[in-house]
Amino acid sequence: MNYREGFRQYLIGTYTSKKTGRALSVGTASDVLTRCSRVERALNIDLDAELSSSGGLVTVQESIKHNFRKFRYEGTLPYPHVIFTMAVSHYNSFLAFHNRPKIRR
Repeated sequence: MNYREGFRQYLIGTYTSKKTGRALSVGTASDVLTRCSRVERALNIDLDAELSSSGGLVTVQESIKHNFRKFRYEGTLPYPHVIFTMAVSHYNSFLAFHNRPKIRR
C-alpha cells in the first residue's frame, strides 16, 4: 500500500458508511489498514498493483477466499474471509477516490 496515511485520512474523514452515514472511527480505520497489510503479506502481493490490473478487486477477493488458511485467522465469524475482502474493497474505493480527475473552477 503506497498511500497508507492518505488511506487512513480517507477512512476517518471522507469515507461514509452506507450503514451509519458516518466516517470510521480511528480504531476501526486502524483495523482496516492492518487487514490490508495482512492481505499483502499473506498473498505476497502489492494491493496498488493488483487492484489496478485487469481483474482488479474481484481477483484479489477470490484469492483471499481460496487462500484463507494463509491468514492464520483464529476468530469465530461464520465467513471470516469477508472482513479481509471488505478491507480491500475500502482500499479499492480509496484508490478510485484518490485517482479521480480533479475539477478546476
